[in-house]
Amino acid sequence: MRPLITLLLCLLPLSTASARDFTQGSLTVEQPWLRATIGTLRNTAGYMTVVNGGDTPQRLTAVDIAGAEKVELHETRDGMMMMVEAVEIPPGGSLTFAPGGWHLMVGPLTDALSEGDEVEGLLVFEPAGEVAVRFIVEAANATESKDKD
Repeated sequence: MRPLITLLLCLLPLSTASARDFTQGSLTVEQPWLRATIGTLRNTAGYMTVVNGGDTPQRLTAVDIAGAEKVELHETRDGMMMMVEAVEIPPGGSLTFAPGGWHLMVGPLTDALSEGDEVEGLLVFEPAGEVAVRFIVEAANATESKDKD
């Protein structure tokens, strides 16, 4: 499946709302970022905001990040981290993935991530399909992307 995802990343048409936002149809993924890895650890967390400008609910069902064995959707609620199969973005609404709330658990990774790296990713939505993005890597202790417009 990885070769297919790599091919799709190269072929998907993107319109970019800003240097750090990625739009496909009515969906916009704003400011996707990952935390740098620490030492020999090869797991990290990812964050972004997904905006649904359409009139149909969208479900984020899968995320693929280059070099990651797997990516899981997680929510932190009452101090407990829980994996979920999908998240819904309501019509005309948005969902923010941020430290302490919704986030991506990424890894294990094949290589360490350093601040300033950029990593290709693919988000899969139902019914909209796929949105190719590029995650920027921030410091391991970052609480938000410093690359805001």
